Amino acid sequence: MVYTSKGNSIFSRVKDVSVIWNTKDPKKYSTKVLVDTSGLNVSIYLLNGDILHFGDDGTVDGWKPSSNKIILDVDKTSSTIGYDFVHEGETRTFTAKPGYEFKTVKLGKTFSEDHTFWKAKKDDECSTKVTVYGVETSVKNINIFLNNNQVKHFHEVDDKWVSETTIVLDIDKNKDNDLFEYRSTRNFGHFNPKPNLTITKIVKKELEIWTAEPEDHGLKAVLMGSGKDEKFLSILLQSGNFVLLRKSGKGQCWEDITQEKSDFSGIKMYSLEEGTSKYHLLTENEYDAIIFESRYGYEFKDSVKCVKITYNDNLLWSHTDDPEFGYLKGLYLGLASNRFFVKNQSDEVKKIEKELVTDNHYFGCLPIFYDLKFHVVYLIHSLSKIGVIALHLALL
Repeated sequence: MVYTSKGNSIFSRVKDVSVIWNTKDPKKYSTKVLVDTSGLNVSIYLLNGDILHFGDDGTVDGWKPSSNKIILDVDKTSSTIGYDFVHEGETRTFTAKPGYEFKTVKLGKTFSEDHTFWKAKKDDECSTKVTVYGVETSVKNINIFLNNNQVKHFHEVDDKWVSETTIVLDIDKNKDNDLFEYRSTRNFGHFNPKPNLTITKIVKKELEIWTAEPEDHGLKAVLMGSGKDEKFLSILLQSGNFVLLRKSGKGQCWEDITQEKSDFSGIKMYSLEEGTSKYHLLTENEYDAIIFESRYGYEFKDSVKCVKITYNDNLLWSHTDDPEFGYLKGLYLGLASNRFFVKNQSDEVKKIEKELVTDNHYFGCLPIFYDLKFHVVYLIHSLSKIGVIALHLALL
């Protein structure tokens, strides 16, 4: 229950049978008082911004000041005086109300050590937000967002709670589970680890397919193809780069073909500095690296207006040359075609058509130049004075 003063009125005393709180200091008067459903906990919001908490433990001592450090039982399903509760699908979010912090997070109706799986040791380890994944009778995944910007993650494996944040992804499992969410679009299978989890290894049953570098785990994986046909597996890394694997058919081994594809190391993207015509080079906090279906790319944050893109200092796209297309939603690489394309805010797609863009890949040991417009690859033989051979290649 919430009590709010009206008009010019303010609270200088709060009482039950006995006085809970009172003051004669005008700076410490109150305009709002919260009382929980039990009537045993009260929060008083002062004019100076402070929040006072009082509790009645049922003893002869009556009302006493209480701590703002509270215990959260994630088995609960409603808001209290200390936190707000929101339930969306299988996700439940507990957010501490102003003046409160979570010091202990537990599961169940007892204070048994088996149920209390996290407790802050210092104030900066307290939390104001906890997310829970799974229905009330089967909580499987918990994230605790600490005041020091760290995130504590817990998930259940074989009836045991563990805080390890790395997982082994088994692509033979194409249903949502404790570790990842699965989504199917057309002929693509998307594996999205639950929040705060990263992929250190990918397997299919007992077959090991890929292992991450120690400091560059996978954030997401997409499987392209099914059955006995050729398959591809793309992996988005923590570094923002990608890995692309190919399996040519049944019984064949997975091979890493990342080096056969264009990378984004030569890409530069620009916006205009506000109120000027001076270009601003976009940084990593102004876009997100993504993989989706058969593409990898960069998608710009909502407030970012990209006006120019270059590749190895060659112009790929310019808003000045293409004003009707509008500002971009993102820049992408087709992993099958190995071609760049852009998408605008209306999700219209345009392939980049530029002549003679230098590619940094090699055909065997020979440097190549790829003409995106005419689909021609020029191979320059290092032992030949002229040595230019033109090959017309079909895109994958």
